[in-house]
Amino acid sequence: MDLEVDAFDPEEMEPEGVHLEINEDMMFQAFYAPYARAVEFASHSLDGQEVVLSGDLSNGTQVRLHKAIYLRTTEADDGRIEGMAEDIRDIHAAIQTQELGLRPDGTALVADWVKELSLSDWEG
Repeated sequence: MDLEVDAFDPEEMEPEGVHLEINEDMMFQAFYAPYARAVEFASHSLDGQEVVLSGDLSNGTQVRLHKAIYLRTTEADDGRIEGMAEDIRDIHAAIQTQELGLRPDGTALVADWVKELSLSDWEG
C-alpha cells in the first residue's frame, strides 16, 4: 500500500464583507439602556417635575438622563420598542440639553476624574 500526499497552497483569503441587519430602534435602546439602569441602580426620583434624572454611583460620580428619554427607554425594555428611534429624535428636537447640563444626546456622566482615577483597586 502506497501513501500519496497532495499538497496545495491555500487560496489567498479575501476579506469578506459582513452584512448586519441593524434595527435603528434596537440601536437606540441599546445606547440608552445602560444610562437608564444606572439611574435606577442609584438614588433617583420620578416624582414631581424633574426633567433630568440623576443617579449617584460612587465617589461623586453621577449619571444623568433626560426623564422623557428614560421613560421611553423603559417602555422599550417592556416590549414597546417599535418607533423608539423616531420618538428619541422628537425628544432631542424638543429639549434644550445645554441648559439642563446634558450632552446633545440627553445624557451626562459627571465625575471628579482625578479622584476616580486615583483610587486603588481595593478602594471604592
